[in-house]
Amino acid sequence: EEVSPEPPSPEHDYVEAQLMAAPFDDYDRLIQLCDSISMAEGIVPIEVRMNDVKRRYPQYPQPKWDKNLALKAYFEEKCGANLYAVLGEEPLGIRPSRREDLPEMLRIYEHARAFMAASGNPRQWSAEAHHGIAWPPESVLIEDIRVGRSYVCLAGDRIVATFCYLAGPDPTYATINGAWLSDTPYHVVHRIASDGSRPGIGTFCLTWACRNAGHLRIDTHGDNRPMQHLLQKCGFRYCGIIFVEEDDDPRLAFEFVQENRQI
Repeated sequence: EEVSPEPPSPEHDYVEAQLMAAPFDDYDRLIQLCDSISMAEGIVPIEVRMNDVKRRYPQYPQPKWDKNLALKAYFEEKCGANLYAVLGEEPLGIRPSRREDLPEMLRIYEHARAFMAASGNPRQWSAEAHHGIAWPPESVLIEDIRVGRSYVCLAGDRIVATFCYLAGPDPTYATINGAWLSDTPYHVVHRIASDGSRPGIGTFCLTWACRNAGHLRIDTHGDNRPMQHLLQKCGFRYCGIIFVEEDDDPRLAFEFVQENRQI
């Protein structure tokens, strides 16, 4: 039997009348804007905050999304500057990739290939080592986005890094010349790359993945010294040699287990 809703109480009517009568000014708008860029860890890019809300609730109404972006633009026009420049920092944050992010993701991988070649690692993602196709190809990135395993790191409004993050088991790690630290369920990071525009981006992305998963596996080329240093810095331990489908070069496999180190 359908139950009719209770009529509004006098208290409800009073509160509603007071709210409707109260002026809505820039102070109220500023409070809303501050809420839209704030999370437990502090200031984050506005899209990261909204994606976090969208993840935790069944839906995030598009009009509310657009309103928050309009608030940001409103105060930027008043200040005559980008919001994050006014705050004195470009906060870092991570959100799922979208198809329209693809040009920036391709730009980041192009930069990463050039950086690796210049730092003594010319083969890992080169076209020469992958049958004439620079790795990762656009088709792989599109599929990553489609199935929801692609992420980008934002510094303010800018995309500065990208990576693939997914739950295991991953067939890449089914066979290892060595031994894994743990057989518990794990997540995987593949294809992590940054544009090098500021220090600490790689650490931020891996720390995010470790905190979300607690148990993480990753691999890198033997010539990729910067990545090996980064993995050790973030608490990963070397476990052995694995091979990937893309080429015949062996990969160094690393693992992070939360119990081994708090990150």
